[in-house]
Amino acid sequence: MEDMIKMNIKGIIPCPACSKKFVFAYSDARGHASVPCVRCGRISMVDYEKMSATLMPPLSRKNKVNAK
Repeated sequence: MEDMIKMNIKGIIPCPACSKKFVFAYSDARGHASVPCVRCGRISMVDYEKMSATLMPPLSRKNKVNAK
């Protein structure tokens, strides 16, 4: 746990729905991740390289990615 505290933080990404700063991006972070907001619960796609977040639309049960 102490190693995470010592890592350099590149920035904090806010939720696009409620503006709560909810994702800590560390200096070595790359790529994308879907992350739920701790305040509003909306899911955002976080881009660690652009330091931005985009709201993801709700996924209906009929349109699930792994549905067969």
